[in-house]
Amino acid sequence: MLADIRKNKGLSQSQLSELSGVSVRMIQYYEQGIKDINKTSAETIYHLTQALNCRMEDLIMKTVLIYKVTCTHGYMADEQGEGYSLKPWGKNNIDYKGYDDGGEYYLVPDGYTVEMGQDEQVHFYNAAGNYCELKTHRDKPALIINEGFVYLVKVDKE
Repeated sequence: MLADIRKNKGLSQSQLSELSGVSVRMIQYYEQGIKDINKTSAETIYHLTQALNCRMEDLIMKTVLIYKVTCTHGYMADEQGEGYSLKPWGKNNIDYKGYDDGGEYYLVPDGYTVEMGQDEQVHFYNAAGNYCELKTHRDKPALIINEGFVYLVKVDKE
């Protein structure tokens, strides 16, 4: 994200370094993913946003906790199996038994948001505000869109 914003502003890494006071080496590390910009100090983010005339949210990756849920017993046979969800498994009952993996963090793709829906459940939405279903495709979490799928990318939050 940093590299895209910097390039869109017509700045080189050296120019951004001069404007922000952040070393060229650190800018390179953030852009190459060697250092996680999400773990940097608020002060560094502030200086970068001032130099780039952008919001802090524009530089920091938006992530969401997604659970791989396994239903071992469902009311209907076709309800059994694995899938991805924005909420953990919950409690077992007479009709449903299962578990989740504790969740892993994934990037929210550019142009998408995670928001509370009218059904009071959390969902993905595209830039137009349309609901996007979270599904399993090729054993990965993916959003169904008109053109096919948008695969979600797992991130390390350590």
